[in-house]
Amino acid sequence: MIQDRPSGGKAVARTDHSSVVLIETFINYERKYYCAGVLISSNFALTTARCVIGAIFANIHVNAFKFSDIHEEKREIHRATEFIFKEPFDRYINHNDIALVKLPVTLNLAVKTYSVAKLPTSDMPVNSVGKSVGWGLYDFYDNDEYTTEEKNEIDLQFISENDCKAAYGARINETNIGRAGRGCLKKLAGSNCVSGYGSPFFIGDTVYALHSFGAYQYCTSDLPNGVTLIESYHLEWIKENSDV
Repeated sequence: MIQDRPSGGKAVARTDHSSVVLIETFINYERKYYCAGVLISSNFALTTARCVIGAIFANIHVNAFKFSDIHEEKREIHRATEFIFKEPFDRYINHNDIALVKLPVTLNLAVKTYSVAKLPTSDMPVNSVGKSVGWGLYDFYDNDEYTTEEKNEIDLQFISENDCKAAYGARINETNIGRAGRGCLKKLAGSNCVSGYGSPFFIGDTVYALHSFGAYQYCTSDLPNGVTLIESYHLEWIKENSDV
């Protein structure tokens, strides 16, 4: 049972951020965990590689709102088996932590019960403020302590490369920062138990980043969120490998 703990964010309306999907990843038929992702077309969702690496399949919950209510109105669950990774992905230094999930069906966007996120056309300026959307963490650490029952959002700010490196020290200095695909977001106040792996970061209806590393820590400490930046380094790869 999901515990009623403050997430640091707020629950959104049922129809808000309808491009955000809940991803139920099965490593085998007895072991699974959850992430988030975002629809970028009627055939593809975008998430982080760590969310689906090693999966035998993943259930993509489209138009999900309540985490545990699989029978909620207008929710669709599609079993995906096709994942596209940008090589080389390295989970230890968070390099190329991005993946495309090919849906087994073409979504009927004319129904308009869910939306498709826009991809950025330019770099995100330092100090930009946007919203991270998700359900927190569930089953990565075999507990539900950091999970929200309803889809939540939280305001976060994009910080400079130097501030990002300073926060994580040697670990992030070994990764690629900025235009090479790494970056950090900081919470404006309080805690952030909204953002789980793969949670998208929006400015308006454009998705600029996906939460990649530090998810457990930034729920319980002042560390910024480590993210995969979509613009520049990954945008052309997305276009080349999807129908966007």
